[in-house]
Amino acid sequence: MNRKKKKIVKDYITPYPDHFNVRVGEKLEVYEKKSEWPGWVWCKTASGKEAWVPAQYLKREATDFMAINDYDAKELTVKKNELIEILKEESGWAWCRKENGEEGWLPLECVSDR
Repeated sequence: MNRKKKKIVKDYITPYPDHFNVRVGEKLEVYEKKSEWPGWVWCKTASGKEAWVPAQYLKREATDFMAINDYDAKELTVKKNELIEILKEESGWAWCRKENGEEGWLPLECVSDR
């Protein structure tokens, strides 16, 4: 699939450089935490790492949650005018690939809609 390159319209520095990965079937604790991004929940892995996860990637079980999709919480740091490729979108964010091949999440507000 040929994806169109998009331009970064404002700098973004990730506030969570220590990200985690979640695999299908992994159990997570979910916490109430205020967010400007509806559709995301704050989660903690069994190893103690914490990050935002799309709510639709989780299924509620008795007292905890289970991942129903693999998920990587890595966010990208980008500078205005960089070019990126959007691979998928989720609740106001996009999983992107930079020209150097690095991939991660970015808020869509940082990306040109053209």
